[in-house]
Amino acid sequence: MHICLISTGFPPDNGGGIGTYIYNLSHGLVKLGHKVDVIYPTSASEYVCETVAGINVHRLPKETLPKLEHFFPGFRWSYQVYKLIKKLHEKNKFDVIEFPNWEAPGVISQLFLNIPAVVRVHTPFFETLGLDSNQISFGDKLVCYLEHLSCKKAKQLVSSTKCHAKTITTKYQMTVDNVHILPLGVIDKNPYCLIKPRVDELCKILYVSRLENRKGTLAFLQSLPLIFQQYKNIKVDIIGSDRAHAPGKQKFEPYFNDNYPNLKGVVTFHGFVDDEKMESFYKGADLFVVPSVYESFGLIYVEAMMYGLPSITTIGGGIPEVVTDGHDGLLTKINDSKDIAQKVVLLIENKALMNQMALQARQSFEEKFEYQIMAKNTESIYQKVALIE
Repeated sequence: MHICLISTGFPPDNGGGIGTYIYNLSHGLVKLGHKVDVIYPTSASEYVCETVAGINVHRLPKETLPKLEHFFPGFRWSYQVYKLIKKLHEKNKFDVIEFPNWEAPGVISQLFLNIPAVVRVHTPFFETLGLDSNQISFGDKLVCYLEHLSCKKAKQLVSSTKCHAKTITTKYQMTVDNVHILPLGVIDKNPYCLIKPRVDELCKILYVSRLENRKGTLAFLQSLPLIFQQYKNIKVDIIGSDRAHAPGKQKFEPYFNDNYPNLKGVVTFHGFVDDEKMESFYKGADLFVVPSVYESFGLIYVEAMMYGLPSITTIGGGIPEVVTDGHDGLLTKINDSKDIAQKVVLLIENKALMNQMALQARQSFEEKFEYQIMAKNTESIYQKVALIE
């Protein structure tokens, strides 16, 4: 099949959740013998197409409508995507295209091109608005409408979890039976993983995600002094870009340092780090703690499993379909710093349980979330959509 994938990025250029997913999927599909084109917005000034590991990667400079972008956000980009797909399709026809629902980059293509379209529903704009915004603009409402329209026009909707599928279909008044559930997967960066028993007294806690409301950052930071009261021998590494979501519209690093000065030597904010440094943090950690308020899936927990890290997270959204409570991690209530602290201390004080969960985390990754499993299941969906035997 000839497959086109639309993304928000493509590692190492502006990955993010959707970009990382497309990176893993495209590599898996090429390994299965398919021809794959990926289109994503780049900050570069010129359009570039190059072949990377057998994938035709189209880096398309994102244009905006300076005076109208506030009112019609993403409209210009959707039109750019349409024009490039049309041009490529005329030269070498696509059998199927996959769009993300996020900001509806496929809506114009879906309206004017007769190419079977799959839409994978990631966290929708209406969900983030509910967590991050007090005022909803006309542009916000338009984005929500276009995401809805893109989902309605899809020949097949795909979701990573049943919970997220229900969220989307309830909001859009659609039938959940029409959504195909297909968990995400990642390329194994740790193929020779040897899970060593944790015996050191020092416990290294790792947080990897943006610092914002949706990731439960405030509850996590407020849990740290509670943990420290009970167990002094901890080290906390926080990886991710900081947003002004802390009380007083501060960023989280200055908020934390101002309010908990006694933990400055214990907690380190690293900001964004590259893949090589990220790997060293994963390999050096004992526990992975990101208590997200909502995740449509939670790819970060799969990455932690890949390194044999038990996750402590919440019951928010589709997370319980990824992290199995008591097996490869522990689930807490949403925005409950006391519950987070209790679960962290439970594992710190029970090394046998922590080691058992570490082994089971790696096992969960290998059995459910390896990228070729995702690619083969996606291939099956594409074949049905494109009517290919």
